[in-house]
Order: sequence, then C-alpha cells, then structure tokens
Amino acid sequence: MMAKKTITVEADSLQEARKKAESQAPKGFRIASEEIISDGKPKSKEGIADTTEDAFKKAESQVPPDAEVIEKKQEIAPSRKVVTIEAFDEETARAQVKRDIVRTIMWTRMEDIKLKKPGKKGFLGVGKKPSCYEAQVFEQAVVKIKYKKKAKISVKLEETLESWAQKLSEKKDYRTLIATFYSEDYDDPLRWDRQYAAGEALQKAGSEAVDVIMKELAKQQRGGDVAELLVEIGDPKAVPLLKRMLDRGDFAGQVTIIGEIKEFIQKHPDRIGPVETAKCLICGKVRPVNEMRGCDEEKGQVVGFCARTCWRKRGRIWGSEDGAGCPYYSKDRMCVPPVGEPSPCTFKFEIGPSFNTCHVYRTYPRI
Repeated sequence: MMAKKTITVEADSLQEARKKAESQAPKGFRIASEEIISDGKPKSKEGIADTTEDAFKKAESQVPPDAEVIEKKQEIAPSRKVVTIEAFDEETARAQVKRDIVRTIMWTRMEDIKLKKPGKKGFLGVGKKPSCYEAQVFEQAVVKIKYKKKAKISVKLEETLESWAQKLSEKKDYRTLIATFYSEDYDDPLRWDRQYAAGEALQKAGSEAVDVIMKELAKQQRGGDVAELLVEIGDPKAVPLLKRMLDRGDFAGQVTIIGEIKEFIQKHPDRIGPVETAKCLICGKVRPVNEMRGCDEEKGQVVGFCARTCWRKRGRIWGSEDGAGCPYYSKDRMCVPPVGEPSPCTFKFEIGPSFNTCHVYRTYPRI
C-alpha cells in the first residue's frame, strides 16, 4: 500500500501555490490531485443604501476578512428626481412609475406622488384628457469594492511508484515485487507503471533477488519477461533453470527472449549442468528434453512425447476427435484427470479452457 498525505498551501497566484506545493512535497511523493479552495483572482462586492457611507458598510460586510481590498468605488451617487406622468387616476400613475422606473432600476424607489394638473372628463367620452402627476423618485447610492484573496489549494500527495518499490527492496520484500511484476490485474490503471517500477527495483537488487525470482519463475512455468529480468541481472545461478525451461520449450514463440537466454547461457558453460531427459508416454524411450514435446513433470519424472515420431501418433493412438477414447473426458465435455497416479493424461488445472493443456486428445473446440 502506497503512503498518502494531504497538504494545504497559499500564495499570491495559483501558479505560485502549485510551485509551493511541489517544493513542500516530501521526497518520494508526487501530487496525485488538487482541489482549488481559492483561485486568487480579483472579485467584487456591491453595496446599495440610501447613503454612500451605508452602501460601503454593506459592501464591506460581504468581503472575506482575510481578503485584501484593492479598490473602493462609488458607482452611483444618491439623488432625488421628479418624474411627470399622465394618467386618468393616481393608482394608474403609481403603477406606471413602478413599471417604467422602479422595476427597471433596482436601486430606485418612489417616495411620493402628487396631482399637478387635473384632467378633463369630457362629454360622453369626447374631449376626455388624462391628469398630470408628479412623482418623486429616490435613487440610492451604489458602490463596489474590489478585493483579492490569496490563492489556496489542497493537494493530495501520493508516494511515487519508484519510492514504493525502493522501500520494498530495502526491506528485501522481493516476493511482493515479483508478484507485482507478474500482476495480471487489468483493472489497475497503474498496472504497467507498477510492473516497470518493480522490475527496476529487482534489477537494482541484483543477485540478492535472484533466488526469489527463480522460485517464482519455476512455479509459474511461464514468463519471458521474468527470464529476461534474470538475464539482465546476469547472475550465473539462473543458468540451469533458464536452460531447462528453454529446452522444454517454455519460451516458444518469444524469439528475442530465446536469443537473449541462449547468449547468456553460452557465457557460463560451466553452469549448464547435465542435460535433462524425459520419458515418452507412448514408446517409453528416454530422450533429452529438447527432443521431446508436451513435456510435464509427474512425481519428479519428466514425461512427454518424442518430437519426431510419437508426437504425431498420439492422436491416432489415444483418440483423434472430440476426446474420443479418452477415459478422462466426460460426455458433457469436461476433463476429469486422474489424481495421484501416473498416466498419459497431460491435463493441468489452470485458468482457461482445458483443451489448451491437453497434448493427447483433440477436445472441444478443436485445436
């Protein structure tokens, strides 16, 4: 588990705050995420009141206490003015003032309205004229205060993969490192980065880590990347294992890695040891394992099929289609291998379809 921390920093700008956060990050940590508490950009608050003094008080009450005031400005001075309106009654006149002035300019209000000149009623609607009203409108003071807070960010720090791997190496926890190097957790977005960091740490550990790496490689019976790691470390003690796996065909298809392993083995001929042999499950002959195919180890004995002769016969002898003739292949197409007794069955309990591990019968789907 990688260590995590959270720090909060302030500066005059976001850029400076980020630089400050980077400088405060402990060695071996990186910035994983950032939350902006304050962006450090200028902002403003508005105040509206009957007097300029009261308007500034209102605006100041909205400014954060830790902010720096940059500018105080009066936008509109308080004033009174008289507006003339024509209407047939006072109620209509008031409504017109509110509609055309008060609702349009939010900082105004109507204080009073008076009849200036009465209108004419006319006769039967003819000659009718509206009355003239004078409304006194008060326009309040409007001020604006511009201020600026320091930029403030909360930063989550996460231990770097390199630091995490280095700590494991210092603890000599090579088992965790090689497990990470082998990881098949495809849901982990940092999978490849973790593998790279683990590989680098193992390579730096050198000969101290070789025994653990070899044990895992022998157990997994796969892993061209791990074999390549052993070659890069260059400890001769890995030669016998690599030679045995090479002869068994465990790196089949990995041309570049096979070439690197062969070159490494040739540098240490004294470490190669005796040639491993295997017994053919069909003819019973014992041959060098590199002359066999489909080899596996059963109770300390390596068994397989002679590559040039018996490998091609195995299907005709034991059954050639859909497991025909196999005593361990059920009607519902399931491999049921024998347990605890020698047999020509080469099935292994592995993740994935059984037909990938059977060297004797062609099972469903066909291969």
